[in-house]
Amino acid sequence: MKWRRGVSLAGFYTLSTSELWGTKMNFLLQYFRLQFWPYPLSWDYSFNQIPIISLLTFSAILSLIIYLALIVTAFVLLRKRPVISFCLFFYFITSAVTNNLFFIIEATVSERFLFLSIAGFCIVMVELARNLFNKDSNKQSYKTAFIILPIVMIYAVIVWQHSPVWKDNQSLFEAGAKASPNSARANFALATVYRETGENAQLPDSVKKYFGDAAVYYEKGLKVFTGDPGIYDYLALCYTKTGDSLKAMQIYKNALQQKPDNQKALHEIALFYASHNMVDSSVIYAEKFVQYFPNNIDGYLLLTGAYFVKKDFNKAYAYAQKAYQADSTNVNALRNMAGVLQSLGKNDEATYYIKKMK
Repeated sequence: MKWRRGVSLAGFYTLSTSELWGTKMNFLLQYFRLQFWPYPLSWDYSFNQIPIISLLTFSAILSLIIYLALIVTAFVLLRKRPVISFCLFFYFITSAVTNNLFFIIEATVSERFLFLSIAGFCIVMVELARNLFNKDSNKQSYKTAFIILPIVMIYAVIVWQHSPVWKDNQSLFEAGAKASPNSARANFALATVYRETGENAQLPDSVKKYFGDAAVYYEKGLKVFTGDPGIYDYLALCYTKTGDSLKAMQIYKNALQQKPDNQKALHEIALFYASHNMVDSSVIYAEKFVQYFPNNIDGYLLLTGAYFVKKDFNKAYAYAQKAYQADSTNVNALRNMAGVLQSLGKNDEATYYIKKMK
């Protein structure tokens, strides 16, 4: 499952029938709640902000009762209160495309999907207030306003309070991670903003701070959803940038448990062991690297260096040749060929590769 689908609808395609319909009803309950009490607002409600539940749980049953009652009401009022009936049908029809009940889309719940269907709710509120005072037509407009205005003011305050989060991506994603702390996608998004800010920062303290903050939210996201190996690469990078190389290596090893052919993880672990003179360990991961990526020069370069340090020049030469065959113009491959040949006493052949480096 790709990351975007995986984070938004993690496990949605492998649920039991009870879980599938229970979770769908949970989505509908959230949409119903957002119409009456849209707080707190969030740009994202992905897994596991709205958890997978059974059809027999309280939330699913409550949602089912509410929507069945609304459907019955829509039919009962079809002639007596056609405006209210129309608004209810309007809500059902316009939301059916995006609420995952009949069509599974690439999102769980989203506030923007209510922009059209919520119009029915607004009309119903006005119609109910108007009908409440229809016996006193002279004072009807004042009494209607007396009911509607406080509701409008409450929603206006909610909108005003939420407006600053649209200042920039960082503000939006910080608010999203706060409002939807159980959403892996919301946490990953905020972590990405912090990481990218750290990559562009100039001051060392700022770099360390932003990468440290990014690590916190990558970790939070991984507690919810572990299905994207690329997240481990970013998290390991964050720990590397904050100076915690041991933690970074542990993260890379966790990434290999998820995806044994993770190219970045294999390369970085082999490089880490090589830089710390743990040659045998470096060889283990470098050999796995060339096993999965036989056409990639990096694995052969690592193995050449490892066996050179072990003074096994014949094996070093064998891997140096493979690196050269992979890319005959690579400076490191040429340098390795020259160095190994010199160690083998083949200075004339080494000179050939030295000249090619110029």
